[in-house]
Amino acid sequence: MSDAAVMEPDNREHLSVAEYLEREAASPFRHEFVGGVMHLMAGGSKRHNLVAGRVFVAFAGGALSAGCQAYMSDVRLQVGESYYHPDVMLAGEDDISGDDLNVIEPCVLVEVLSPSTAGIDRREKLAAYTSIPSLQQYLIVDHDHNEVEVHVRAVEGRWITHRLTAESSVEIRCIDVVLPLSAIFE
Repeated sequence: MSDAAVMEPDNREHLSVAEYLEREAASPFRHEFVGGVMHLMAGGSKRHNLVAGRVFVAFAGGALSAGCQAYMSDVRLQVGESYYHPDVMLAGEDDISGDDLNVIEPCVLVEVLSPSTAGIDRREKLAAYTSIPSLQQYLIVDHDHNEVEVHVRAVEGRWITHRLTAESSVEIRCIDVVLPLSAIFE
């Protein structure tokens, strides 16, 4: 996401999940849904898109051999009664959501920061995402500083955070892939 001009204002009206899903299906724009309110997804910058795409490509091959799928932001993540559009996510082929638009059991989520979303990605989404029992890692990619904040679920269930630079690599546990961060920041 970026600070690009928004073509449709957020709808601050409180909606039910069914109303959100109905409006989302009819809208030409993507929205996240949190606390009964739809939030318009801003367009991404070229750099944002390149970084998210490189993460996706790095995950895609390993995902297939591990029995997973890699998804980009057009697929929604359902967390309780909230819906998000992570930039990249990994989920098992047997994700039990039962439809083609939602994932409910991801093992890895990735958000690429923009100035307008950094706070949401580091606070609201961090809290929501780490509540998902299947999630093993949440990566927050800061392409302005060539850093990645990696949140990892430890064996006992608590979360550990590591800040890595472009010279580092991160092991993506659920697909057994080592991601050199220099490859996504080229």
